[in-house]
Amino acid sequence: MRKAGALTALIAGILGLVAGIGILFLGGMVGTPEPDRAQEVIYWLGWGGIAVSLIVIVLGAISFKTRSRLSAILLMVAAAIGAVFGSGPISIFMSVAFVGGIVALFGDKQRPLPEA
Repeated sequence: MRKAGALTALIAGILGLVAGIGILFLGGMVGTPEPDRAQEVIYWLGWGGIAVSLIVIVLGAISFKTRSRLSAILLMVAAAIGAVFGSGPISIFMSVAFVGGIVALFGDKQRPLPEA
């Protein structure tokens, strides 16, 4: 289950990256010759989403390869920050990454095999 959670977070990070690039692209298309405050907010939301998505991708890959709980906790923190401060699509994907971090954190309980 640990690898499934890390893979979920990895895919959500990639989709968040695509959403951040889309926000930057659409924000540039809507822009006027004179930049205003709304255009600046869209710009920073796009770059913030890209940055948090890259962090989630890296932490998802680390969680996939290691057995450390710290990487899953950091993954959940980064996803929570992205969900709070991101725009709509990025918040959705970071919420999925947060759930993947929970699965990666608690999904590695080793149960002893019953003796026959």
